[in-house]
Amino acid sequence: MPVYLPIAEISVNAGVIVLLGIIVGFFSGLFGVGGGFLTTPFLMFIGIPPTVAVATQTCQIVASSSAGVISQWQRRGIDVQLALHMLVGGAAGAVVGLGIFQLLKIVGQIDLAISGLYTLLLGTIGLSMLAEIISSYLFQRKGGTVRAENRVHAWLKTLPYQTEYATSSIRISRLGPMGLGFLSGILISILGTGGSFMVVPAMLYFLGMPALMVTGTSLLQLMGLAAFSGLMHAMTTHSIDLMLAVLLIFGSVIGAILGLRATRFIRGLPARLLLAALIIIMAFHMGYQLLMPPENPFMLTLGR
Repeated sequence: MPVYLPIAEISVNAGVIVLLGIIVGFFSGLFGVGGGFLTTPFLMFIGIPPTVAVATQTCQIVASSSAGVISQWQRRGIDVQLALHMLVGGAAGAVVGLGIFQLLKIVGQIDLAISGLYTLLLGTIGLSMLAEIISSYLFQRKGGTVRAENRVHAWLKTLPYQTEYATSSIRISRLGPMGLGFLSGILISILGTGGSFMVVPAMLYFLGMPALMVTGTSLLQLMGLAAFSGLMHAMTTHSIDLMLAVLLIFGSVIGAILGLRATRFIRGLPARLLLAALIIIMAFHMGYQLLMPPENPFMLTLGR
């Protein structure tokens, strides 16, 4: 069924948008990530302007994350104190990122910047995930266990503002969680993704959090950060398309529930391999679109 998106100023198939929301929500529930790094490129593929895709995506992140937060809260898998410290840094990062977003929009390079950054980001993430999966598989076949000296975690224990995070049973400087939140805030304002694909491993390896606490804590801070960033976009860039957001949210809630249930059946390696392959394909497609000349290289506008 075709629907008209007033802010994006195009007509799209509602079923395609809902299906996209289901796919992204599924990966959100399965991996504990917001899914913005998947949604925004897909929206751009079907003709949604990058600025609208980035801003509207924050609404979808709130919805997909909330379903995971409720589930993790029931399992007592959230460190609220650490999540709040990440949110403090994230709010500052979102303000900085929004300033960069506005600057790029003023100079007329926002669409190119978003497409280029996503190509680089997706390519790096996908290839890194693939290399990690292959390395882990080969290492496990040899009967070894992955143990590496974590210098970042040791360094965080020497910084000021040492804080006891009782729920996670760790003691580190609060500057660590706030720094991760700051990076996440910049990413969500510019690219519409909170960077959970980087934040989650950093929480596990750099902050030293237990694996059972990482997913829920990441989703809680991401939900609050996306809500703050969405409010900022609504007040400044006016790029949020509510019709598009409703369709994405409807699909993402369904997908998140399916993803949470799938964690009981889908083992880590096949699921991670599927996600890595999907990300690499998207990166190549976006890179191809950037390199190909546009169909209409020149556009004339009449002014008064």
